[in-house]
Amino acid sequence: MINYFIKNSKFGSICISDNLTELCKFISKLKHVFYIVDENIYYKYNDIFNLKLNNSIIIKSGEQSKNIYIYNLIINKLVICKYYKKTNIVSIGGGVIGDLSGFVASTFYRGVKLIHIPTTLLSQVDSSIGGKNAVNSSYGKNLIGSYYHPNYIFICNDFLKSLSNYYYLMGLSEVLKSSVIFDRNFLKYLYLNYDNIINRKKYIIKYIVKKAVFLKLSVVKIDEKEDLLLRYKLNLGHTYAHSIEKYLNYTINHGEAVYYGMIFASILSINNLNYLDINYIRKLIFRLNPYICNNILRINISKISKNISFDKKKLDFSKTSFIIIKRIGSVNIKTLNLNQKKIKLSIRTSLSKLVNKV
Repeated sequence: MINYFIKNSKFGSICISDNLTELCKFISKLKHVFYIVDENIYYKYNDIFNLKLNNSIIIKSGEQSKNIYIYNLIINKLVICKYYKKTNIVSIGGGVIGDLSGFVASTFYRGVKLIHIPTTLLSQVDSSIGGKNAVNSSYGKNLIGSYYHPNYIFICNDFLKSLSNYYYLMGLSEVLKSSVIFDRNFLKYLYLNYDNIINRKKYIIKYIVKKAVFLKLSVVKIDEKEDLLLRYKLNLGHTYAHSIEKYLNYTINHGEAVYYGMIFASILSINNLNYLDINYIRKLIFRLNPYICNNILRINISKISKNISFDKKKLDFSKTSFIIIKRIGSVNIKTLNLNQKKIKLSIRTSLSKLVNKV
């Protein structure tokens, strides 16, 4: 049964459903379909989607697959298997698969139809929505990319049942981020319903996904390409997060990096935030992310700062822009010189907080 449907010709129609029945009905009607599939998903759902050697490609999970080499492999297979302008690219997987598939769809024959089937919580509430597609460069994350919106996004709660606790909780980082930026009441809801969220109560998950999708889409509709800097605010914690991911050679999950990035950002915001707000945010982060990565505690602060200098979100060549939390539900953009001590100090202080979980 379809629980929620948003029809929007420009940004893609979004369908939120409890099961795969409606999705399979829709996919079965499509012609010239090529699937780009996460390896973990392929072996669970290959029969449902009728995946074959000549109509799909299996991609290894993780950020390390999001590169020009893998992009070329996909393009070459499309050509070899005689796909053309009327192709429907269908991505089945998490954020990496969605980003990669979107970039392929936007460039193959200068653009073919794109359908996202996000299978992780993080991709359902964030990365599948908004039309951002990219692969990584050796210099940094998402430096090569495009804006290209999918024709359809099918969000199915069934996929979340098989997620490990780790990947489920990491997906909540983007939900938490959106609430900190735009909606104090939503953050309060997450805080008060913590136990039900952890226990994956069905009605809670449905509400969280629907709310997060609405928040993201409402921003994209107003400021698709960040010209007004409203969408830019969705990068809370991401300047740090992307730098951490690159430093750890993309062996860390993006959602986990975002948790750390939000802690770093809250420290950078210390002059704006009152104690209660910063404590509120930090406490919820530690409750939602019990998997503190040991590697994060031993990072080289100078190298993290250097990675930040290649961040794609720079608004000025010699400066880096950070999202500063004014209060829960409101953020600002602050530009800092790359050699400014505040950046390194925020990282050093945050690492201390992570060690002591305070």
